[in-house]
Amino acid sequence: MQFLNLRRIARLVALGTVVGLSTISNVQAFAAPTGSPFDSAAKPVIQISELAPGEPYVGETLDAKTNFLGGWVPTPTTMTYQWLANGKTIKKASSASYTLTPREVGKSISVRVVGSRASYVTTTKESDPTETVAWRTFASTSVPSNPATAAVGEYLSTDVTPWSAPGQTVTYSYQWLRAGKAIKGATTYIYVVSSKDLGKRLSVRLTGTAPTYLTVVTTSAPTAPVVRSY
Repeated sequence: MQFLNLRRIARLVALGTVVGLSTISNVQAFAAPTGSPFDSAAKPVIQISELAPGEPYVGETLDAKTNFLGGWVPTPTTMTYQWLANGKTIKKASSASYTLTPREVGKSISVRVVGSRASYVTTTKESDPTETVAWRTFASTSVPSNPATAAVGEYLSTDVTPWSAPGQTVTYSYQWLRAGKAIKGATTYIYVVSSKDLGKRLSVRLTGTAPTYLTVVTTSAPTAPVVRSY
């Protein structure tokens, strides 16, 4: 009796092994990709700007080029794109080009392409990452001018030597300071000295901005302590 039981167990184990192998084989066959691999499927190359290659800047448009490094052979009938920042998907960035925004500053950009064609295995390739995205920097800036002396009731005005931001307009904003602290409401290039300023030094803070440039803040030299008018 014990001998028969052992034989039955052995048969069941053998049957289970065969079934298991068959099942695994079927799954593998089902999961295997169909079609032939592309003869050539090169990873995409990111082209930044022919005028300023290298470090990408906010506002620049990146292009995903798939015809470099041997390209794809044969040519896919469908090619999809997905741009990535530090390896993470950028929402609504699924075309062959992408214009960098402030959200990408400090991050490296790459692009993933998927090529497909009838009778060929759908293939995914990803580019090398770019250098980190940066703001542009002004070609030149200046410190606002400020009178050396001031008296209660006087009008102070500041002059600014124009800053250089090729291709863009620079916007300036002003903040007058009393002993280094912001004066409420004093945000134009002209300031009327008040009795509150008596004995204090006045200066003006200038902020320059342009759409794709790093914001810069400069501050004038302070006046001598404000005196009474005579």
